[in-house]
Amino acid sequence: MLWSLGNAGATDAPRSADEGSARKDGTTMAYWFNIETNQVESDDNRSQNADVMGPYDTEAEAAGALASARAKTEAWDEQDRKDQEWESGDAGA
Repeated sequence: MLWSLGNAGATDAPRSADEGSARKDGTTMAYWFNIETNQVESDDNRSQNADVMGPYDTEAEAAGALASARAKTEAWDEQDRKDQEWESGDAGA
């Protein structure tokens, strides 16, 4: 089973400031989902990399990390099934 560990295309580059999450340095805070505690964390209180999924732009996106990863995994599994079916020529593969 595959899991997504963050937003596709996410980078470590500074983010532009937006309302509510702007920091003094002009960047915005990233949010993370801790898979051990099932809690959303911010840059300021983030746990070890092995325990978190992210970064996410909002707390809500981080809170939905497991559901998002599950949906992506199911889509990838379905695509793998279709690819295997096409390669084998067997609709039951």
